[in-house]
Amino acid sequence: MRGTTVQRVFGGIKADLYLPPKSLTAAPCRLVLVGDGRSLFDILPQVLSPLEEKMAAAGQGLVLVGLDSGEQRDADYTPWPARGFDVDYPDFPGKADDYLRRLDEVLLPALRAELPVSADPADTGILGFSLSGLLATYAPFRSANFGWSMSISGSNWYDGFIPFLAGHDPVGDCRFFLSYGRAEGAGKYSMHRDAGQSAEEAAAALRTRLGAERVTVISDSGRHSNKRVSRFTTALGWFWNGGRLPEQDEIHSKL
Repeated sequence: MRGTTVQRVFGGIKADLYLPPKSLTAAPCRLVLVGDGRSLFDILPQVLSPLEEKMAAAGQGLVLVGLDSGEQRDADYTPWPARGFDVDYPDFPGKADDYLRRLDEVLLPALRAELPVSADPADTGILGFSLSGLLATYAPFRSANFGWSMSISGSNWYDGFIPFLAGHDPVGDCRFFLSYGRAEGAGKYSMHRDAGQSAEEAAAALRTRLGAERVTVISDSGRHSNKRVSRFTTALGWFWNGGRLPEQDEIHSKL
């Protein structure tokens, strides 16, 4: 990995940063916010090798911002109050609107003031895994800052989420990427059992409103938490390629 990673605080928001080589920062860099940031940053060298080659070829860098809500995760990443995914799990607080306003009003202005990143939504994405994947799909309906949404094994089973997608439009111009493992729901009796079906239904709802060309959904043979390297590599490759999937033998595209 040719770039560097650092930890910074922007307006009270702690973040892990990936910064590209300085030679790629003459032009404004593209930017991706990553919910549950450690899920990516723990495997970052494996994910970024092919992407750094594309950056060098394009002469443009990418800045990644890994976010961590800690104990506030269930509040920050959920769009409205809803029951927990089983009887033993607390109900979800549903404070994502407040969290997204903080990203819009505090984090993004601070990032753009201190780092060489583009302010254009066409250069800006939001990415998440699991519950933060739910946030990544929801964010463009509350913020015009994100032109790209990437959800890996997102919690599309969340109560009321698919009807919400079917009944609303994003506030700005955005393209959506959703991926899931076809074995995610195996052996589960909670809402997780419908993970794959929910991802396809979420994609279908988005396509109905936005058109098929603006929504990509793919699956692989894995469960919820494995195949992270290939999943993150594909999501970031899709973003960098302007909505075109990188070639990967183990990925089954459902365009």
